[in-house]
Amino acid sequence: YQNKECKLSSTQRVQYTGYLRIDNFADFNEYMRSIRKVRLEEYKKSKQSGLKVSTKSDRIDHFMELYQLTFKRQSIEVNETVLNQVENIIKYSNSIGSLDIVYSKSGDPISAIFILSDPTTNIYLFGATDPQYRKEFGSTRLILDSIKRSFDEKKLIFDFCGLNSPKRGDYKASFNARVVPY
Repeated sequence: YQNKECKLSSTQRVQYTGYLRIDNFADFNEYMRSIRKVRLEEYKKSKQSGLKVSTKSDRIDHFMELYQLTFKRQSIEVNETVLNQVENIIKYSNSIGSLDIVYSKSGDPISAIFILSDPTTNIYLFGATDPQYRKEFGSTRLILDSIKRSFDEKKLIFDFCGLNSPKRGDYKASFNARVVPY
């Protein structure tokens, strides 16, 4: 982006997030009609599969296991400092956040998200899924459950917290997230 008032140097990079304006929809059902059909199908399959959802979980250890598996699948090494930071953010933000985890029928954690909240916005800060359970669509289930909760709580915005990487960005955009630079 360039104009006479603002020029980006070659070392600056615009970052993007995805906003879902909750207040643009009459209710959750109207919103659901606006997302990609594949997400509706995944949500339906997830709800029918007998997965167990735990909201406001205190099992940070389950999240951290899933978080490490997520990056391992992508061949990304996450150092201990980052892992400790993520764990501490979840631990010390629990009064303004929600750690939600989906469990398989046998009780294995398969997907988790951490949502931060303020009076107007729910922010999808972290998400993780066990690669062997990706076809269970736990992530889609948790995101849509969180968006439904955003409607119930009368939030104005659901912030997907980043759309910069192509695959994750497209996945988040499939929930009708609008690209917003920050």
